Amino acid sequence: MFKGHKKSGKKFIPIISDKIQRIDFVEYILPEIIWIGFVLEFHGEQVGIELASSLIEISNREASADPKPDFSLISAHRFLTVEEKGRIRDRLNQDGKLLNLTTGLGSFIRCYPEANPLAYLYVEEAIEAAFTDQDILFARNVVSPRLNRWSKKGNEMQAVVLYGEAITGRLHYPSDMPAPCLDAIFDDFDSPEGQRAASHSRTMTTMLYSFHRDRLGTTWAEYFWNQGVKIDPIKSHIEIEKWATEGNPLQRFYQDFSTMASMLVKEISEKLILHPLSEEEHTVINGLLARQATLAIGVAENIDVWNWHIGPLYLRAMTDCYITLAWILGDTLERSRLYILYGLGREKLWMEHYKEILSEIEDPVEKETYKQMLAASKAWVDSQSFLFFVTVDYGNWSGKTIRQMAEEAGCLDLYNFAYQPYSFSAHSTWNHIGKFNAIPSISPLHKNMRLPNIPAYGGEPSIVSNAAKYLEKSARAVMDSYSLALETPPPHAWTNDRLSEILQWFEEKSAAENMSSASDATMNDSDTDA
Repeated sequence: MFKGHKKSGKKFIPIISDKIQRIDFVEYILPEIIWIGFVLEFHGEQVGIELASSLIEISNREASADPKPDFSLISAHRFLTVEEKGRIRDRLNQDGKLLNLTTGLGSFIRCYPEANPLAYLYVEEAIEAAFTDQDILFARNVVSPRLNRWSKKGNEMQAVVLYGEAITGRLHYPSDMPAPCLDAIFDDFDSPEGQRAASHSRTMTTMLYSFHRDRLGTTWAEYFWNQGVKIDPIKSHIEIEKWATEGNPLQRFYQDFSTMASMLVKEISEKLILHPLSEEEHTVINGLLARQATLAIGVAENIDVWNWHIGPLYLRAMTDCYITLAWILGDTLERSRLYILYGLGREKLWMEHYKEILSEIEDPVEKETYKQMLAASKAWVDSQSFLFFVTVDYGNWSGKTIRQMAEEAGCLDLYNFAYQPYSFSAHSTWNHIGKFNAIPSISPLHKNMRLPNIPAYGGEPSIVSNAAKYLEKSARAVMDSYSLALETPPPHAWTNDRLSEILQWFEEKSAAENMSSASDATMNDSDTDA
């Protein structure tokens, strides 16, 4: 199933990972060359290529650093002396290109002003100008399509890196190896020639960055992504629904619980802003919280779940989620990455299973459906890590049992007294089935033989109360870990207060129904007497 992989214990590791060191394009390379994207986006392909290439060529000519860095990488400009920067600016001005270049880079400089390596192209007044909403919108339009280095705009940006290498005389091809036609990336991107040139530009850009990486460092990349969060603050995807205030107390509870749980996760996710270069931590912590809220809302919105048959299926998932969250918080960044990589590996395994049966499917419609499903899955994995780099692990994602994780996270009681009992229902073990779905015959002559039973139970409020408790425990674990203070009310106490109102409403409703039944019975008796 896994050709090109080597087996190590319960893991299937891609052989290529031993030969190639992965460098994240989005995290490190894109910030170094995104200035090219701003110029291309503002001026278009023809003028943009000319302006960016001129800056690269003139910088290379004037630089005295030995060896000379690659000036398509923005951090290379930090190695220029004051005199060299002045000569570069003067030469661009003489060539009639300085104004167009600085205009094209305007939004870039205003959005990323601190220690910007290209700030020397400007007069101080221009650098001091504050960014505008239009600048942020333009920056979004520049970065968005270029996050995908395989996109047309992403490849065009990387092609300019090679144009720069060519005009500085740093790029040479053997006589028996024809140079790729970089113009095809702009003119006929989807053609075989365009795709060959695009592949070459991606490979060469990575190689160039790799060669200069240690010298350039990651200071600019870290600043670029941190600044992005400052100028364009993170806003949660969670939207708070506006419910009608009508309805009985139970209906209003469903609506208000959903609002409360959504507000809790939204508030935490917007306050918990971590380093963008370690977004795995932010993603996993908030994702697990959102999962808890999703499960809790599912319980609260459906009174048919408030029983000991279905309820434990939700609560077991919630206790599992809490133990996972609590354990990850013990070493957040490293364990978050471990959690993601394991999940990507499981997705890859799932894809391989479907690939195996794809050849057996004869129905063309069904076959096409599976192909689309696999393509979507691959795109999801590739958006986080190259599929061919992903390791498949048949073991536990943490390398530990859930009990060991609970013990290390200081929540062994939760494991013993909640996770385990809920697991009885989730796994349909005998100590659940024997209590609820197999009860003794009513006749002693059957030797107390157990017979199948499908019991119907009324609502059990402790189910939704526990769901709220586990949501709150999860939120508090994150709050304590990151010293956060929240305005959203604590879910557990809030839920118990509202449940008291619901129970009172049920009692009043039941009493009214009983009185109505008694009245109807009295009237029927009167009719009989008559």
